[in-house]
Amino acid sequence: GHEYGDQILLEIADLLRKNTRSEDIVSRFGGDEFLLIFIGMELDKAYDVCERIRVATETKYQESDVKITLSGGVTVYENEDLNALIRKVDTLLYKAKNNGKNKIIK
Repeated sequence: GHEYGDQILLEIADLLRKNTRSEDIVSRFGGDEFLLIFIGMELDKAYDVCERIRVATETKYQESDVKITLSGGVTVYENEDLNALIRKVDTLLYKAKNNGKNKIIK
C-alpha cells in the first residue's frame, strides 16, 4: 500500500544521504526516482558510489517480502542545459531498467 511505499522511499532517501558527501545534492525527482548530483566528482567515482548504493539497497531488502532493487544512470555534466542533462541521465536509467533492472549504467 501507499504507507509501505512511502516508508521505502524514506528509507532509500536516508540510504542515499548516508552514502553521499555533504556537498552532494540528493533529491527526489518524482515518483520513485531520485536525482544525485555529485559536485566535482569524476564519472568513475560517481559510478562507484552509485554501485555501492545499489548493493546496499539490494542487501537491505534481501529478506523483504517485496523485492526492492535500484537502477540508475550516471553521466557527466558537459556544459549542456539542465533539460539536456536530465534527458541524458534518464536515457541511461531506462537502459538499465530495460536490461534487467538492478544495475547502474554509465
